[in-house]
Amino acid sequence: MISLQRKPETLDFLKRYVAHPRSNEIDSALLRCLKTAGHNPHGMALIGETGVGKTTLLERFRRTHRLEETDTHSYQLIVIVETPPDATIKATLTALLRELGCIKPDKGTKESMMTRALTLLSELKTQLIVFDEFQHLLQTKTPKHRQSVIDFIKSLMNKTKIPVVLSGLPEASLVIEADPQLKRRFAAVQQIREFSIHTELEFNYYRAFLDSLQKAIPFTTLSLSDENMILRLYLATQGKVGLLSNLLEQLIEQHDSARQATLKDFALAFTKSMHTPNQVNPFLASMEQVRRKLNLAA
Repeated sequence: MISLQRKPETLDFLKRYVAHPRSNEIDSALLRCLKTAGHNPHGMALIGETGVGKTTLLERFRRTHRLEETDTHSYQLIVIVETPPDATIKATLTALLRELGCIKPDKGTKESMMTRALTLLSELKTQLIVFDEFQHLLQTKTPKHRQSVIDFIKSLMNKTKIPVVLSGLPEASLVIEADPQLKRRFAAVQQIREFSIHTELEFNYYRAFLDSLQKAIPFTTLSLSDENMILRLYLATQGKVGLLSNLLEQLIEQHDSARQATLKDFALAFTKSMHTPNQVNPFLASMEQVRRKLNLAA
């Protein structure tokens, strides 16, 4: 009988957190932002391409900064809201109310929804609001619609005294740059980039990260920190944490843990998780091909 669930080993791997080299720096910036709640709240922007680990860092920060529940109350110290595509004030309020646990988040006028949001934020003792995928504001129908949502976020900070983090793709910074008040409030900008291997220091950072990841894999594999394997993995994932996680997740899911994972196993995982037609499989290619694809000297 075919199982409809992932293996326990796969789920265990996904639950384990391997620190990004910049995680402590990002955590410290988020904590500084959090501490401004209540008086003159400061904003922060977290910028990076898809797959570099922004959401993982935010979720981990939320898990590690919680208020203990009582017999009668639960709290949400940090709320993470996904900015809806083609965002409007009402759509953004609906997303916020949903994260706050409102039963009917889309009901009522904008004014009544805002009142409910303010009440819930107070009751849940929220001290940090994160708007993820903030670049969706660029997809709004008109600049007027976009400005209305920006004004809503500024108003939310004013009324609640709760700091806000705007997280998104690099183009999200265009939204911030276009509004002088928003630029002033969100002057603290943290950027997360994909790993690079073009200098010795960058290469060693990536090697250390892969070495940490290897410890989370529940069976023996080829060494992820071997120089050739580093290059194969980098070509496969472009240095993006999300793609690397997808690859290893598939490897664990498909592999018989009684034996060591080989290049063929990595090649199969790559094919199943991210291979596209006409793309070279880095785990089947020769090292000469890998280096050529990476524009490295043989």
